[in-house]
Amino acid sequence: MIRRMTFVAVGFATFAAGSAKAQTNPDSVKLRNDCRLAVQVISTGNPAPHLEWARSLIGNCGRGEWAKASSAAVRRLRTSTDPNILRIEWRNLWMLRDADLFAAAGEIAGDPSSSTLARLWALRTLANYVDPEGVYVLQPSFGASQDVPACISNRRVGSPHITPAKPLPTDFAQQTRDMAHRITSKAGADVSVRAAAWCVQRAPVHAVWVP
Repeated sequence: MIRRMTFVAVGFATFAAGSAKAQTNPDSVKLRNDCRLAVQVISTGNPAPHLEWARSLIGNCGRGEWAKASSAAVRRLRTSTDPNILRIEWRNLWMLRDADLFAAAGEIAGDPSSSTLARLWALRTLANYVDPEGVYVLQPSFGASQDVPACISNRRVGSPHITPAKPLPTDFAQQTRDMAHRITSKAGADVSVRAAAWCVQRAPVHAVWVP
């Protein structure tokens, strides 16, 4: 009888401790559930009315979740020609170092079936991966010639320290330049994309060129 009562007492104490812990961390449980939903919304684009909420939250969910959602989003939008939608999804991704996002950007940049704007955003992101101190601006109008820099590249003061969500391949810079070379070497490629690839292929670019 004494042993049974001791067992019950210990079991109750363990249950009570677990309950108390759950009660003291309701915010962490809510954040975890909210982050799971935010990744789903950004990845799929649905439900569309929740996209703004999801984007405002995803930065609190950890770099891995941010990378997972963003990689899916840019792939989903690879044929989009809407400059505002693409800007919203791509504009801050230079700050997110991640192997999956790197792969997605490379796929989009090198894919002729992707829209010109999506390819330019992907190339800009890759340029910043190769050259973290560069501030690259790639636009469709920046494509008059393959013989001039196809970007504006101002310089940051110091390279930002960004911890990768998932480590990049050790040869990511060479992979990027090889992909850019394939674009510039392909006859009939869109002139804007070709010129932007010229810039990526030669990053870091220190010259400032304005058409």
